[in-house]
Amino acid sequence: MKNKKLLRAMSLADEKYVAEADPRAMRKRPSWQRWTALAACICLLVTALNLVLFVPYDTTPPDVSRYEDSEYYSVIQSINALTFQKPKYKNNFQTLWNTLTSIGRNFVKGDMMAPGAAAPDEESNITGETTGQKYEETTDNQVAGVIEGDIFKRSDKYIYYMHASNLYVYTIEKENSRLLFSCSLDRSKEEINGYYYTRDFEMYLSTDCTTLTVIMPFYSMNKDGWAKSMVDIVSLDVTDPANVRETKRITVTGSYLSSRVVDGQLMVMTNMLVQNPDFSKEETFLPQINSGNGFVSIAPENIMLPETLSSPRYTTVFLLDEKTLEVKGDAAFLSYSQEVYVSRDSIYATSQYTDQVKLDDGYTKTEIMTEIARLSYENDTLTPMGKTSVRGRVKNQYSLDEYEGVLRVVTTTDTSKFKETIMGNNTSVTIPNDDGNSDLGIGAALYCIDINTWETLAEVTNFAPKGETVESVRFDGDKAYVCTAVVVTLTDPVFFFDLSDLSNITVKDTGVIDGYSSSLVNWGDGYLLGIGINDRRELKIEVYEEGENGVNPVAAYEQDVSFSLDYKAYFIDRENQLIGLCVVDYSKDSSERHRYIVLHFNGFQLREVLNVGFITSPDFCRATLIDGYMYILGQESFKAVELWQ
Repeated sequence: MKNKKLLRAMSLADEKYVAEADPRAMRKRPSWQRWTALAACICLLVTALNLVLFVPYDTTPPDVSRYEDSEYYSVIQSINALTFQKPKYKNNFQTLWNTLTSIGRNFVKGDMMAPGAAAPDEESNITGETTGQKYEETTDNQVAGVIEGDIFKRSDKYIYYMHASNLYVYTIEKENSRLLFSCSLDRSKEEINGYYYTRDFEMYLSTDCTTLTVIMPFYSMNKDGWAKSMVDIVSLDVTDPANVRETKRITVTGSYLSSRVVDGQLMVMTNMLVQNPDFSKEETFLPQINSGNGFVSIAPENIMLPETLSSPRYTTVFLLDEKTLEVKGDAAFLSYSQEVYVSRDSIYATSQYTDQVKLDDGYTKTEIMTEIARLSYENDTLTPMGKTSVRGRVKNQYSLDEYEGVLRVVTTTDTSKFKETIMGNNTSVTIPNDDGNSDLGIGAALYCIDINTWETLAEVTNFAPKGETVESVRFDGDKAYVCTAVVVTLTDPVFFFDLSDLSNITVKDTGVIDGYSSSLVNWGDGYLLGIGINDRRELKIEVYEEGENGVNPVAAYEQDVSFSLDYKAYFIDRENQLIGLCVVDYSKDSSERHRYIVLHFNGFQLREVLNVGFITSPDFCRATLIDGYMYILGQESFKAVELWQ
């Protein structure tokens, strides 16, 4: 019996040894165990795939509660919500499916795209106390006493001109005029690495002719290749124009929007886009200013948050002493502005948005709107004065005007309706036909608004033919002139509004004429000057006069030449009724194609009184009339020519 047990134990030991040496030698498991293991593996795989493919993406903004002790916490919360980008797709499956179908479509089209990233207008005669010079205004400012920047300014003895970052000083000595001084205003060689100045420079000359203030927008590149927009504001001592020297330079963040000088106060306005904010670093999400001791953020109480936030962009206003660049005040709106209009005591900033309303008939009404915010700058203090919204989009600063407590605004309206119908996986869009009597489509409107109560006192809507956009506007006291056009067909009317009685606004127009005016100028003596193009896309300068029954074209000058659309590039002399500009005639040889022309309106016709060769880009050309001589300036070019020769 003992031997049998021993033999049995030895047999089991041998069997275990054989099994370890060769598992196949063991008897196979039952089939139900194998199927159970396989099913478990499949379940684990399906669960893993579901977790990877179908678990929904997180659509909530990151938690910023750790910054709740920051004085900028409300700003941080707003920026965090605006900069968080919700996932385009719900989960990884939708992302993968969209990628595969996109590749398939591109393959079928034979248009495989390589991956890549998108690339990012009052004249003054104040005598300088120390220079013996007299200040002369050169810019055709929109508002009397509100001085606008330009690339040239002058006294009665010297002309200052900027091109790129170079400053040139010329003497005013008729045919003996000469270049007196020039210099570069670039940063030092150590600083300039990674800094790129733009072409949008402007400057101001103080009324005592001792200080020149230059505004120089630029981009600063960081180590990651991101470009940050900033603005250098440089103060230059020009007491001795033959030896100009820099006395102070400050820097503000944001891209340059506009600026003005009023009674020795300099206002600089910028837009700042917040991208990839790091809320532990203020420079990534707050407007800042560097007055020489490092960048300092705008105080939290000076940042205004609108009720409805639509974009992580600031509009910032810096109020400075024109001569010392001392900071008098600053304010920032978490709202992006397209245009700025400045009156004698207020800044108006516009912001465009789209309004959608569901209608009872199932349609959705979509309308372009413009929000207008008012900021008072009286007594060295920036004070918010409320805001309003009007239908349509604003063309530029000349579309706004403040007069006797009333803000007048001209817009291009744009209204549409649509209805979406979902059928299975497809969505169809229905757009109703315009019967010609509705407010749908493109139109034009004028609004008159009380600046204190924001009540709309009067409005004139749909005054232009349907489909015409507002191309130029000019206000002149209680009058307004508006040019609308269908730019594709190059036809337009010019409208005249009598706004002396807001309860009875009267409108006259020219009827349909060829071309359109990109700039309108109140010409004096009841005349209006239009600068633009004709129906052949050539230069057209036309004079209009208000008649009993309409606005009548009086005289026109047309040439097949290229020219600038920048209003500041035109020489405007209302007293002598002169208009001057630089033109390029590409039909001529290169040595003859660049010309500067001056036209005189004698009450009957526009006649050339000057046509001289002058090589420069029309955008950079400026000119002024002094004692019968035209002083013309351009890119490293200067000419003094007797006008009435």
